[in-house]
Amino acid sequence: MDRVQQSKRNMYLVVEEYIKKVDPAIRAAMPNFNTTFQEFQAGLANIRTASENQLINRTGYKIEKDNYQQEMATQCVSISARLQAYALNTHDIQLFQAVKHKRNAIIKLRDGSCIDYCQHVHDQAQKHLQNLAPYGLTQQDLTTFQAAIKKFLKWQPKTRLAIVNKRMSTRALAENIALCATKLKAMDIYVKILQTSHPEFYKTYTDSRKLITPSYSKIALRGQITNEEGMPIHNAVITINTLRKTTKTTHLGRFEIKTIPPGVYKVTIQHPSYQTQTLKIAITANQRTDITTKLPPGIPMRMAS
Repeated sequence: MDRVQQSKRNMYLVVEEYIKKVDPAIRAAMPNFNTTFQEFQAGLANIRTASENQLINRTGYKIEKDNYQQEMATQCVSISARLQAYALNTHDIQLFQAVKHKRNAIIKLRDGSCIDYCQHVHDQAQKHLQNLAPYGLTQQDLTTFQAAIKKFLKWQPKTRLAIVNKRMSTRALAENIALCATKLKAMDIYVKILQTSHPEFYKTYTDSRKLITPSYSKIALRGQITNEEGMPIHNAVITINTLRKTTKTTHLGRFEIKTIPPGVYKVTIQHPSYQTQTLKIAITANQRTDITTKLPPGIPMRMAS
């Protein structure tokens, strides 16, 4: 659910809560209002369900998938370490190179490649099993490893299904937000019937009906200025001359500048006790740039003799 959708949902909830408390006689004075309101509530309930499904599909499946992959990769590294030692002692360079991936490298592989590599390590260990006994490898180790591979392989369709379900939830969310908007417009027309006879009801309804979209100020540039010993510099002046933007550092040496158009800018950092620095900073749309800079001490002024 994006910010606009969240704002609409919040407004819908306010309207629902108010209408539920209204005198039934007032609601009955507006033909077809109750039916429309029930349809509005049904759409709002569907929004809640779709939003929950989005969150579940985004996190639940990934956690399970990552756990199975971690388990498989851990066993793979344990077995490949024994294979590498055996290959080194037997001068089998080809085998050594084929099973030398580290754990992080295995996890970073695409799912299919990750499974293929682990299966390759398993098959090589099975092939040389008789010679690997002195290295502490048993058939039970390989059976357990193969089970971990199959478990991760079996999980792959579920991650794909999670993507499909998430898309369906996103579509359902948009459809039900649009449905609520349609029903709300119809309710607006019904409420106008009571604009004169029940002005207090009409005013409270229209106030509840207003959409309030919160403003989100994005920080484009954030940083900290310290001296060469790492101590923060207070009241250093940060300036982007081309944009006429200026700010000062806090007592912790930190600063923030919001709303900078994408581009490359010269940022000047000044303080009376330190040498002035000019940095070239790239600003990317919808991303924050962070900088940390140390200022050398200023050159002391000589007294005239």
